[in-house]
Amino acid sequence: MEVPFMKKSILLLVSVSAALGIIGTLTPAMPVQASTRYYQVKSVNRDNLPYHAASQRSAYIYNPTHTRKLHNLKNYPHTTWYVSKSMLMRSSYSSKKGVYYYVTNGSKTISGIVWRGYLTAGVNSKTPATTNGSSNTAILKQQFKEFLAMPQQTAENQVMQKVKQDLAGTYTFDTNLMNYAAYNQHYGQNNPTISDPNWTSIRSKFGLVKGNYAESYGIPEDYNSSWFEAVKYNPNVSGNSYINALATPIEHGIKSLAASHPDYPKVGFGLNIGQPYTYSRSFSNLVIVSK
Repeated sequence: MEVPFMKKSILLLVSVSAALGIIGTLTPAMPVQASTRYYQVKSVNRDNLPYHAASQRSAYIYNPTHTRKLHNLKNYPHTTWYVSKSMLMRSSYSSKKGVYYYVTNGSKTISGIVWRGYLTAGVNSKTPATTNGSSNTAILKQQFKEFLAMPQQTAENQVMQKVKQDLAGTYTFDTNLMNYAAYNQHYGQNNPTISDPNWTSIRSKFGLVKGNYAESYGIPEDYNSSWFEAVKYNPNVSGNSYINALATPIEHGIKSLAASHPDYPKVGFGLNIGQPYTYSRSFSNLVIVSK
C-alpha cells in the first residue's frame, strides 16, 4: 500500500500554484490503495529539473493514472530523475489531492509519475556523466542495471516499441498475429502444467491454418554477462542499449521471413524476456506472417 500523504485534521486552502509545489502548502490526503485511480486536476510544465530519490526505501513510480506500479525507486540508487511536469492529482478513492511529478530517467527508457515527497531536488551524485566525453562503459553499466531491474512486461513492451519504431512504414503489424505471437511466447509461463499443448488447435483459434501462414522461432537464450559486455553503446540511438540489442534479432527475423513469403502481407511478432537474475535474463521470440 502506498502512503504518499499524511493524515491531518485541518485542511488548508491553497492556490493551484501552491498545490503544485511552487509556493504554499499542499492539502494532505489519506493513504490509498495502489490500484486507486487518480485524475489530473491541474499541471505545470517544468524544465526537466533534476531530482533523485530522497531515501533508499520502497517508493513506486506509477503509470499516469496511478493504477499500475512500474518501477521501484530503491532499484535505481544511482539514477537522476528529470521532472518535466508537476501535476495536482485527485484520488477517486478518497477525493484527496496531492502533487505528483512526471519523471524520466536520463536515457529516456523509464518514465511515470511519482509522489513528490519521494524525491529531493538535485542531480544524484552517483549518476555517471552522459555528455562531454563521458565514459561509454559507465553509461552501459547504468543501463545494464536499469535493464535488469525492469519488470518483465516493461522490458518486453520497450523491445516491442523499438521494433515497431524501427520498421514503421515498412511493415504493417497485424493485431491478430501480434496477439497469437504473444500468446505463444507466454504459453509455458501461463500454463505450467500443460507440457504438450495442441498447437494446431490453438492456431486455428487465431484463424491460422496450414498453408496461410509461416512462422519462425528465435533460439531461446540466456543472455549472460559476456553478452552484456559485448553490447555497444551508440549515443546516436536513444533508449536503453540492451533493449535496442534485443530488438535487432526480431527485426532481422521479420525482414527474412517477409522476404521469403512476399505473398503474406500480414506481419506479427512476440517475445518473452524472463525474470532477471544477477547477471542474466532469458530471451525468446517468434515472428509470423500470413495471408
